[in-house]
Amino acid sequence: MAEKQIRRLPSIVIDRIAAGEVIESPASVIKELSENSLDAGATRLRIETTAGGMDSLVVEDDGSGIPFHDLPAAIERHATSKIGSIEDIENILSFGFRGEALASIASVSLLRLTSRTRNEEIGGILESRAGTISLHERKACSYGTVVQVRDLFFATPARKKFIKSEKTENLKIYREIRKIALSSPNVEILYIRDGQEYLHFARRNTLRERLADVFPSDALDRWIEIHAESDGISVFGFISSPDAVRANRDNQLTFVNGRWVELKYMSYLLKKGYGDLIAHGMHPSAVIHFTIQPDMIDVNVHPAKREIRFLDENRLQGLVIRAIQRALSAGPVVFSEQTLQRNFREVSSNPLSVESLSPESSFLIEPARGAVLVSLSNQQAALPEFIRPPEKPSVQIPSRLRQLGVVFGTYILAEAEDGLYLIDQHTAHERVNYEKKKKQLASIQGQRQPLLHAAVIRLQPDEMQVIQTHEQELLRVGFVVEAMGKDACAVREVPLFMDPGEESDTLKHTIQRVLDGEESIQIFDEYAAMKACKASIKKNDVIGDHVLADILKDLMQCDDPTRCPHGRPTMVRISRDAMDRLFMRS
Repeated sequence: MAEKQIRRLPSIVIDRIAAGEVIESPASVIKELSENSLDAGATRLRIETTAGGMDSLVVEDDGSGIPFHDLPAAIERHATSKIGSIEDIENILSFGFRGEALASIASVSLLRLTSRTRNEEIGGILESRAGTISLHERKACSYGTVVQVRDLFFATPARKKFIKSEKTENLKIYREIRKIALSSPNVEILYIRDGQEYLHFARRNTLRERLADVFPSDALDRWIEIHAESDGISVFGFISSPDAVRANRDNQLTFVNGRWVELKYMSYLLKKGYGDLIAHGMHPSAVIHFTIQPDMIDVNVHPAKREIRFLDENRLQGLVIRAIQRALSAGPVVFSEQTLQRNFREVSSNPLSVESLSPESSFLIEPARGAVLVSLSNQQAALPEFIRPPEKPSVQIPSRLRQLGVVFGTYILAEAEDGLYLIDQHTAHERVNYEKKKKQLASIQGQRQPLLHAAVIRLQPDEMQVIQTHEQELLRVGFVVEAMGKDACAVREVPLFMDPGEESDTLKHTIQRVLDGEESIQIFDEYAAMKACKASIKKNDVIGDHVLADILKDLMQCDDPTRCPHGRPTMVRISRDAMDRLFMRS
């Protein structure tokens, strides 16, 4: 093989590699341009997109502007007005600072930059193609900056192939604008999508007021204020009351010194703070702002500034947990019956945690039909390893289980020929009720009944988009839904099998399944699963032996006895051989 010579990469290649690190999609372009606007002191942002931002996107602001002679430097790599020395990196309070955003965007698009400072009588325009300047001249314009990006990724077709559908890109853009709005409540934001006004957030004085704009379907009294301080760190924000939790973490947003960052452990901290106030698998909403001295954080650890490093992470985590617990304990928490039923709809794909029973033994716990495989190594209590269920069962379901009792008020202990079984009484009963409900309702699936009075449901913009996109699918399964503006819909007819008053919860849960990745509407399954959960026994319910015996009998007859409708396992098995090895009988 011939020796390969080390060469310096051409600047155009360097620019496009850098663009790949910073610019992932139209949403990331909007993020970078909007942060530049905020750093320029903008009080108003106008964002416009067509075709999910791939054809064109525009970010216009009323900030300080760029002087005419600086316009060419604005699209050069590592050119910035925000840092000038190595010491500045340790005291960064601006959104952007790396000098890569505009250069990266310009290198993969057709870019037009129009700007004027307040000190200039006439502004200027700069146009570039894939980073090469084609025009730089004086132009009359309002003060501030307008950046237009067209034909994104035309210069990097390989990257363009990975862009998702227009619907998906629009959803990413909406979520990015939501972060911007929550980071800077005092900034007016207008978002125009495909020629129509989609969002308009007026300037607000407080974060609480902004919450009402961004989450119009959530009542303000369902947000609880939190705050705490400790030696250079302050925490301020809002968390949802325990009766306003969701089945996903989409509404958990964190900001450090005004910049959105991804704190991967925030969900864990919220769970610790809420404790048993929320059901397993449900997640509170949270908008939390941290103000931290710049020398206590390292913001220069991710090209797109999504992550951050803290000097004292343990102290910060403890502060968050205490702030949440203090806020939740400040007043009584009252749950309605409907809320309790909704919270008990437990959704989790990884609910099983197994501890080693002996530090000196290595053994295997096998779930029925291979739903979850947990392997514990010698000398340590290892975390469980989760493996997707195989298409064919690896463990034969026993035809008969002999009930031995209940442990921890939750798990049925049962014996079979091949080993010892632990059965979760709630998920087992839920599976039984789910399959019964599906068979019961199958004959009337798709039939409709009119409501005496239309039910008006408040929704967030991304949820409304699901309603509009899947209108015909909803009609086929029995829902007649009419949009009422941007954040509400009227339900006029519902499936025949649905009880009065259940249309809101069913519709919202179905929308969430689509937002979580399902491509089609699953009303029937969703409703059957919801009814099954409400009708099932819960943790710590005291149930007679004959009832538990009936549940076990019915469970063995189910099409899939190993999982509840939401994917949680119903049982695990400790094989007889594993028990023999545990007691050194093998």
